[in-house]
Amino acid sequence: MFVHSSDGVYAIRKGPWKWIEGIPAQASTKAQLKAHSDQNKAQLYNIQDDPAETKDLSATHPEVIKELSALLNRYRDGGYSREMPPVSIKKPEQAATLPPITGSVILEAALDGMPPKPWAATRGGWSAHDGGIWGLQKGATDQGATLRVPTNITNGTLDYMIQFRGANRHSLRIETGDKAGSFRIEISQKHLGITKNPGPGEDKTATEPLARKPLDLKPSIWYPVRITFKGNQATAQVQDTIITASHAILAEPKTALNFLVFGDSAAFKQVRAVQ
Repeated sequence: MFVHSSDGVYAIRKGPWKWIEGIPAQASTKAQLKAHSDQNKAQLYNIQDDPAETKDLSATHPEVIKELSALLNRYRDGGYSREMPPVSIKKPEQAATLPPITGSVILEAALDGMPPKPWAATRGGWSAHDGGIWGLQKGATDQGATLRVPTNITNGTLDYMIQFRGANRHSLRIETGDKAGSFRIEISQKHLGITKNPGPGEDKTATEPLARKPLDLKPSIWYPVRITFKGNQATAQVQDTIITASHAILAEPKTALNFLVFGDSAAFKQVRAVQ
């Protein structure tokens, strides 16, 4: 049995097993994502032994997930389920591989588990699974889940990997000086941007967009992010898309990084900064 929810989440039933892919459609609204946040994740149940679906068996039965995922993709790529479609030869999207960065390492974290101090989760829900650290927004819609780490970089390069699974955007808010100023790198599945945040005494809407380009990222794929600072310029790259911005605030010492997630979940791993 092959099923599809109103939010665009696919699932498949075979014998006693029910596999829920857990990826909502990109067109889902913020309200839909919030209302169904507990459903928008990969889940595996043996509904013969557990008809109420109380115990997710994803971690203990990877072989079942592999079989049902392949079967789901075969039906979905074929476009029909009245009979078994042929095996698809569609090539899956691959993330770009960026050349390694070199220099004096000032920050390095695999993020394959909850990071120790000086990292701090200040808002939202954070958990480690599937090879990364996942943020989930809770509460006010303008306050994303936040994972903060102090740093000390003026000129240099920051690398990390990102994966979207329901989140509508990620913002890397970078504090400068004594926290009086900040700017952000904005990444969603549809755009990449650099924006100066309002300064002391300014209205919170007084943002200053510095650069922006469209993106086309798919859910459940790890994508590389690279941000380079040199003088009053910052260059941000996600996959093969690159933008460059110029502003005086970009030349100031960067004192902290805030990894923000808005909406449902997104994940980070392999954070590395050099100067």
